[in-house]
Amino acid sequence: MKLFKMMLGASALALLVGSGAALAHPDHRILGTVSKVTAAEAVVKDRDGKEHTIRLVKTTRVTRNRKPIKAADIPTGARVVITVVSDEDLTAKTIEVGVVVDGKL
Repeated sequence: MKLFKMMLGASALALLVGSGAALAHPDHRILGTVSKVTAAEAVVKDRDGKEHTIRLVKTTRVTRNRKPIKAADIPTGARVVITVVSDEDLTAKTIEVGVVVDGKL
């Protein structure tokens, strides 16, 4: 009986610790190709062809090869990984510019 209570307690503890990880907010990322960039937004087409309009704010951090660049310097056709606030709030926290297909950078 004592062993059963210890195992039950250990299971309950594991469940509580494990559920904390489930409650953590994972990054919400959008991967795609840039079709348009303005001072206020970026339009990105994902692999399935769906367009996402991402809001840019003063705190949005834009990088290429881990070096800061301006959002205005992102060329059309660039592949990007954008971390947004949530699936409902498409405000960009970070934009990592990768391969450029059509433009120059």
